[in-house]
Amino acid sequence: ASQKVKRVIHWAESYQSRIQDWGQKTELQQWVHQLDDISSRTSDEPLRRQRLREAEPQRLIRAVFEEIGARSLQISAATPMASQSEQGQPLLKYAIWNAKFQLLTDWQFETESVQLGSTATATGKWTLSRVFETRSTLVVLPQPNAETISRDYPLEREGQYVMFFVPVFSPFDSSEVIGALMVRCDLFLEELKEILLDRVFEESNCYLLNEDMSIASEAHDIDRLLKIPNWRNVRIVRGNPVVLCLDPGEPVLDRGRISSDVTTWTRTLAARGIAMKEDGQNVDGYNDYRGIQVVGAWKWIPSLEAGLVLEVPRSIAYRNISFVSRAFQFMLAIPILCALGLLAMSILRAFRNSQLTNRAVGPYRLQDKIGEGGLGVVYRGEHQMLGRSSAIKLIKPGNINSGAVRRFEREVRLAAGLNHPNAVSIYDFGMSRDGLLYCAMELVDGVTLGQLVSCFPEQPMSRCLAILHQVSRVLAEAHGLGLIHRDIKPQNVMICRRSPSTDHVKVVDFGLAKHIGDALSREQTATRVVMGTPGFIAPERLESPWIADPKVDIFSFGVLGMYLFSAKVPPIGISSQEYIQSIQNPSTHRSLTDPKLHSWMEKMVKCASPSPSHRPDSMEEICMLLERLTEAYPWTKTDAEGWWVACEGSLAKWLLPQQNNSSS
Repeated sequence: ASQKVKRVIHWAESYQSRIQDWGQKTELQQWVHQLDDISSRTSDEPLRRQRLREAEPQRLIRAVFEEIGARSLQISAATPMASQSEQGQPLLKYAIWNAKFQLLTDWQFETESVQLGSTATATGKWTLSRVFETRSTLVVLPQPNAETISRDYPLEREGQYVMFFVPVFSPFDSSEVIGALMVRCDLFLEELKEILLDRVFEESNCYLLNEDMSIASEAHDIDRLLKIPNWRNVRIVRGNPVVLCLDPGEPVLDRGRISSDVTTWTRTLAARGIAMKEDGQNVDGYNDYRGIQVVGAWKWIPSLEAGLVLEVPRSIAYRNISFVSRAFQFMLAIPILCALGLLAMSILRAFRNSQLTNRAVGPYRLQDKIGEGGLGVVYRGEHQMLGRSSAIKLIKPGNINSGAVRRFEREVRLAAGLNHPNAVSIYDFGMSRDGLLYCAMELVDGVTLGQLVSCFPEQPMSRCLAILHQVSRVLAEAHGLGLIHRDIKPQNVMICRRSPSTDHVKVVDFGLAKHIGDALSREQTATRVVMGTPGFIAPERLESPWIADPKVDIFSFGVLGMYLFSAKVPPIGISSQEYIQSIQNPSTHRSLTDPKLHSWMEKMVKCASPSPSHRPDSMEEICMLLERLTEAYPWTKTDAEGWWVACEGSLAKWLLPQQNNSSS
């Protein structure tokens, strides 16, 4: 099974490397630059479409990909791929968009229905932005979403395909991304199918699973399931059914019918693990998407943004009990996992149905739910003896495995070790009698920086400086303790309404925190997706996820500051001149005539430099600069209280009810 994982990863990396080479061809970069220039200079959309279609680079790009398809893929005339080419279908299908998400070229560019020059759909923008932001390759497997990358694209009604996206850089500046190249080929998918269908054990079922529980490859008995009357466990993608990995509660193939309510079906154990991007295994047995009892193992593959699931019917697996213990070599403690998994399943229904309100967890009584994240859910609670209000974070029962428990415990211990007024305080940590892991922490009454900026995008200059100063202070102290946050973003910075004081800043969620030089960090991260938030992740972490360097936080802090002043996440590598021009607005007192402010804006841009060597050496240096600026541009208590009186109503949906505002 571990060899199958290696083969899938090798398949992805092999094509990623090959397509990256294609995207870096100098002549291709020059042609894309020419098409981008045509698109940028033509504002009228019909005229833009016509000029792009008639441009000479269209035919030159097509010729290049025809040559690549014939030579690089080395397909003989006897293969189905070659016959496809003879029928007028190219071996390689491609498309390129510019940084404005406009379609510049496409393998069907001569077809009138292909909207050259048009802007991508919402789904397309989200996909392309990940290529532009990370400047790395993206693999997209079939998704249960009928929306195409380009608007009204005349896509063939085929069942499945795999798309590889790579950045196209400027021929004049290798640091500037001017486009995103997409390449797909039926051969890609055929090779992947061969790997997955190569059986490891008798009756083994190996398939790829998307994070949203849709099965992204061929899997056992899909055709039989689709013939069952009232089988609605599907989504339609371009007219084709995609099966969801839900547990029907009973075997349905032999009965040929469904006796349970489809709306009550829940994700299979493997689907829950993949949704959390967790590796795992189960030797006790669980129902798969057919309702068959299986034992299995699953592994999240970051390069595919999907999970690989390997399952065997329980009756067959127990002929050789060592099956799952060998599978994937997941480095999980099987006895602990099974014990915790069984315990978690016993309380999952109550957790899912929100029946935890008014329930005792340790010395706390839970009240209403106030938030939810990938690993846990947060309730407002009260200490039954002290009467103190707290935020109670609970680890989700479906996530209770040894890896999740270790991360939860690590998060609590690291956060508790930081005693700073701008960090959320940790009160308690433990496990309730019925197996709920919990952490009691300071209850913050306020809004996140993201919520604040979404409602009020143009914040006073002095307030921006005051907020950033407080963030810099807690990060400087954390770095002094050898602690790196690694996920500084607007959602993790809270602005308090009143307690402990108006506009007091709290930095939350040290769940990704690491000690500098942590010997285990590389092992803990080696098989995982890069954790963090796109746009705020330092580029070096994309190459080395285990990095725990203060400059990782300095990068995120720079992006955070630029976001606060402009209400936008800046493009990577923006110049200080471009940024300053974008935020100056004399009508709202955004003039930067003061050299001190001008210098600060340049400092933020340096913080967000793609190159760590160009960033400031320490957060302490940034903190000292902000201290001088806040003295020159003070945001007073009166200013803060006046702002909240005037604007509190617009933020009410995110604030705690007044009657529950106990002291933290």
